[in-house]
Amino acid sequence: MDTSNAYPNNKHLNVLVVIPAYNEQESIVSVVNDVVSAGYDYVVVNDGSTDETQSLCESHGFNVLNLPQNLGIGGCGQAGAKYGLKLSTRSSTATTLTSSSMATANTMPAAFPVSSS
Repeated sequence: MDTSNAYPNNKHLNVLVVIPAYNEQESIVSVVNDVVSAGYDYVVVNDGSTDETQSLCESHGFNVLNLPQNLGIGGCGQAGAKYGLKLSTRSSTATTLTSSSMATANTMPAAFPVSSS
């Protein structure tokens, strides 16, 4: 997937946000849009959802890994980390932002200061 134009505010591209998602059809689009708007690279790890999470991610062209069954937060974290290793030329740090949490991408800059590169 070509994401070269997907990050209008790409100041945080050295941070990969792993977004575990299990049956998050109600919130996944807004969470990903918030992460992208804040300038972060991301991957949604669809954790065997039985709702429309997978089809929403695919129809919006999101970076998504679809796990064949629910593995829980640990499995999502491992899958996201492996994805991050493949992007090692772009991302040097990974963090997790749950798709149903009250935390948003806008609360993360304090933890991950703007890179000068």
